Amino acid sequence: MSPDEGVALAGFLLRGGEGAVRIVTGSLCLDFAADDVVAIDELPLPQGVEPGFAIPVELRLRVGARLLGASPGDLYEELLVKDPRPFAIAARPEPTPLRDSPRFRELEAAFRREVGLG
Repeated sequence: MSPDEGVALAGFLLRGGEGAVRIVTGSLCLDFAADDVVAIDELPLPQGVEPGFAIPVELRLRVGARLLGASPGDLYEELLVKDPRPFAIAARPEPTPLRDSPRFRELEAAFRREVGLG
């Protein structure tokens, strides 16, 4: 799309307010007047990403499109794609540190010797 035809933005489409289209692109969340949208084309999800509440799109706007609002995009980060971590891990306020367990290592070594793995 040439600058004379308008602007194209790639990002994640979210539900906007009445008469508005909301897209998270880069580190910004932008609201544009729906009347200024020329086209919306759905894009494939990046490999290994599960769909969330947002749809990856290319949004094409006409020249002079009205920007109705702008906010930080990180506020919507959790809505864009699903967290691949299990709920039990994701819900913890702090990550559980993994520590080496000497007792586990002893039991593991005994098991390996018992089944002939070393």
